[in-house]
Amino acid sequence: MCRRLSPASGRSPRRDAFSLRRLPRLFPEGPRWPCTGTCGRWSIRCTARPRLPARVPDGWQKRIELSLRLQWGVHRRHSWLACAYPLTRPHRGANGLAHTEWIMRAMSGLRLDPNTMLHATVSLAAFVRGLAANLEPEARAVQNTGMSDDEWMAMREAALNKLMPAHPTLAAVLRDQHLDLDLDTLFEFGLRRQLDALEALARTD
Repeated sequence: MCRRLSPASGRSPRRDAFSLRRLPRLFPEGPRWPCTGTCGRWSIRCTARPRLPARVPDGWQKRIELSLRLQWGVHRRHSWLACAYPLTRPHRGANGLAHTEWIMRAMSGLRLDPNTMLHATVSLAAFVRGLAANLEPEARAVQNTGMSDDEWMAMREAALNKLMPAHPTLAAVLRDQHLDLDLDTLFEFGLRRQLDALEALARTD
């Protein structure tokens, strides 16, 4: 869990502190990634450990799925991480690139050209991080309102119902009694679509 410490009142950061710009930048952390950072005069400390297994699963889709699930799990535990470092500036540390290597190795049998493989790999990271960017605002909304998503929607139901006649397709969808949507279901849905798209790309490339 991250801790924000008080500003250091003009003192320079400790010699062993990291700037947020030096955090692993392309993919969420490899195994045993301790990070210490400063943002302005604020310090953030946390430890994230998405361990890649020694035994590689059979099939490229299962390998990629495993990495993305590990990345999602890290973001779930450290909601600030999605906005902590640029997507397109890889960190030079080997541990920070562990997931990049894992995913590219999984794709190596798809016969993609290098540029396509790179774009596909970074797009997978962008999918996880783009979704994870909503974790902290959602947690803050629950904390600020004291209401879950369902409770908040129930409170606003009357106001939303007044808007539905102008949006008949949306209204028809929302009438379904089996709807179930949150960030985890969006991750599961998006994960499957990402893998489906990669399979289709491999067939046409």
